[in-house]
Amino acid sequence: PDDDAQGDGYPYCFIVLQANGTNLKFQAENEDELFKWISAIRRCQSKWRLSSRAGLGPGAEVADKANASLLERMLEANPLCAECGASEVEWVSTSLGVTLCPDCAIGHRKLGSNISRLRSIYMDLWCAELVACLVDSMGNQQANAIWETSVPQGWTKPTPDSSPQLQEQ
Repeated sequence: PDDDAQGDGYPYCFIVLQANGTNLKFQAENEDELFKWISAIRRCQSKWRLSSRAGLGPGAEVADKANASLLERMLEANPLCAECGASEVEWVSTSLGVTLCPDCAIGHRKLGSNISRLRSIYMDLWCAELVACLVDSMGNQQANAIWETSVPQGWTKPTPDSSPQLQEQ
């Protein structure tokens, strides 16, 4: 998000910096749409950088070259979204120790950073100790074993094709 653009009376603005040096400025309707647009653009950027593998995950370039091998291990151990099982994970809830797809990350973002702190696998810089802890001590399977032990009657685990309302639930 572009703080200067927001200060000019343009809420939910972001700028895409192109390789040729030009900038594209976009404005979303609300915070959720802003998050969805940025995630979609990041997915496209990552896909362009892929060599022979389709989708995100192992093979995509990460911004944090120093911790790339640890991030690769984390993705290999947790290749699917902990919430819905989608294969395009881009986010990690560092407080819960799970990988998330862009859609489920929106729901986690709404929970607040006191419950679920999000970091981008591909865009953020990481602390090696944190990634090692996520790989060795946490993960989707362990978290789901805790958080899904007593599921309320009538609750359905979302799938990648579920409605946004069901995913948010």
